[in-house]
Amino acid sequence: MTLTDRVVSAELLEQLPADTTAVQLPRRAVITPSARDIARDRGISLVPAAPQPATRTARPLIIARAECEADCSALTARLNRAIPASQQIPAAGLVSGLATLADHAGRDAARGLLLTSNPALACVAANRHGSLRAVTADTVAGLEVAAAACAANLLVIDPSRFSATSLERMVVAFAARDSSPPPAVLTAAPPPATATACSCQHSH
Repeated sequence: MTLTDRVVSAELLEQLPADTTAVQLPRRAVITPSARDIARDRGISLVPAAPQPATRTARPLIIARAECEADCSALTARLNRAIPASQQIPAAGLVSGLATLADHAGRDAARGLLLTSNPALACVAANRHGSLRAVTADTVAGLEVAAAACAANLLVIDPSRFSATSLERMVVAFAARDSSPPPAVLTAAPPPATATACSCQHSH
């Protein structure tokens, strides 16, 4: 038997079926002294509800459009409904859109989705930002491989190449990925820019 009342009184317990042996109560429920007497006399165990497991806070997904020829308004609305922690930012140029995504990634550990007509160029430009690790993909399986290889936090997609359903599937899979630290090669300091002797056999 489960009770939802915050105050457990003797009258409440007296209304229970005669064969009741245990009652689950809300956590922090107030049990009156007379209710405790009734429970003891009738052999009823008063059991507080188990605490709810902590829910993992979803990382935000920032949806951006930059230099995208397709009309993405219906698509972005669909993605906002499918991914509760998503947020859409106004369409902008590629440079300013990437700067905004980089800011969210660095400040909020957010993931990003960039809809653009030139994903190859956008990936190269995105990866110049220290807080972004951008990938593009054609399938969910390809996305999983690419995202796992570099702990990607930005998915760059040309929406004209996908149906709304397949693109939604990819974005939902990307947003649900567990976070992992980037590979060491991406966080290591770059080598000093000093001239070294070339090992090739040609004269310069």
